[in-house]
Amino acid sequence: MSQQACIEFTNAFYHVCSRGFNKEPIFHEDDDYNYFLYLLKKAYMKYNLLIHSYCLIPNHYHLFLETPNANLSQAMKFINESYAKFFIKKYSNHDGYVFSRRYRRHVIQETKYAVKLFLYINGNAVKHKMIASPEDWHWSSWNALTQQDSRPIFLQNSLFIKHFKSINDFKQQFSNQYNRSWSPETKAVGKTILGDDEFVQEIIEKYVDLDNENIIGRKEMKQHSQRNTTKRIHKYIKGLDINQNLKQHYLIYLLLENTNISRKGLGTQFNLSANALGKRASRVRQSIQKDSSLKQLLDFTNVLS
Repeated sequence: MSQQACIEFTNAFYHVCSRGFNKEPIFHEDDDYNYFLYLLKKAYMKYNLLIHSYCLIPNHYHLFLETPNANLSQAMKFINESYAKFFIKKYSNHDGYVFSRRYRRHVIQETKYAVKLFLYINGNAVKHKMIASPEDWHWSSWNALTQQDSRPIFLQNSLFIKHFKSINDFKQQFSNQYNRSWSPETKAVGKTILGDDEFVQEIIEKYVDLDNENIIGRKEMKQHSQRNTTKRIHKYIKGLDINQNLKQHYLIYLLLENTNISRKGLGTQFNLSANALGKRASRVRQSIQKDSSLKQLLDFTNVLS
């Protein structure tokens, strides 16, 4: 069964979304929304789950979270299971699941995407045409962050203050930049990681098993990883103080040894036959066996450092 990679580490940032089964409502009345907010408070107190933004609409919710304790799975299991029990007990005629599958999570590069997430989540009710203006939706963090309502104990404002000069700056950026079509789901690499190339590659290398065929977005993440590796190899070889002929030989060797680029594809890049590529790589391999300094020079860990 396909599943998202379980990526958890201290002080990680996430966008989390969970939908009702078959897109059915999970919130029917004010008491339902309030009970879910109560669970967010409990998760904050029990798991130190830091909540920077939220939006609850009838058939799903969005959260912008931070996990100082690397415990997202625990915290989200508590929230969703507790709410499902409440919902089933209250609506005894409800048949089947409350939530449509496991919640979706996207690991976020905070420095690059925090502003986007603040705007996206707090404007979600506008996106779904529940209301015309975000301050008219009671079940998001908009009014608490803009000091129109008191701030719940679980809602953090330090990140908001870090990324917006003022409340007016936040409102102005929403007016100028809010994009109904933008979504973490469509922008995240492998539907899992949202950040620049370096951040995405670091997360993949540390936390994603690309050999696991059941990982959602595995193919896209493998492609990203290969592109990134290829780019780093080119950059490393370019920086070596050696003649161009040797650079080409070393580049061919590293690309053949450490990427999935076919000999045919590589041959097109270098205008060489597959046989000629193999010979060049073989000569480098033989030289490495005789020369420890060359072996160290072309050690892949040095290339990636």
